[in-house]
Amino acid sequence: MNSNDKANKIVAVFQQHFTNNDASEIDIFSLQELCSVDEQLGEKDISAGYRIAIKNKISDLKLKETKKDECKIRAFNLLIGIIIGFVISGLFGWLFSV
Repeated sequence: MNSNDKANKIVAVFQQHFTNNDASEIDIFSLQELCSVDEQLGEKDISAGYRIAIKNKISDLKLKETKKDECKIRAFNLLIGIIIGFVISGLFGWLFSV
């Protein structure tokens, strides 16, 4: 599919979403697709409802991605903390065992 055809399809879906407010229609697009469409549209219809919806969806997807990354970092930090705790308790047990 041509990138312009795909961009036109996405714009049409967002225009429909703007009129009927069905979020399931727009959940199928990835962040990369929406950013690409946003870049292709440039300054065209910047204040139109569908453009605002595209920008809001991009913001939501970026926020979800950021939260997912933060969750992974927290899980990694917890794992490292547990490992360090076991190592320290093992060292104390080995050093101070009589």
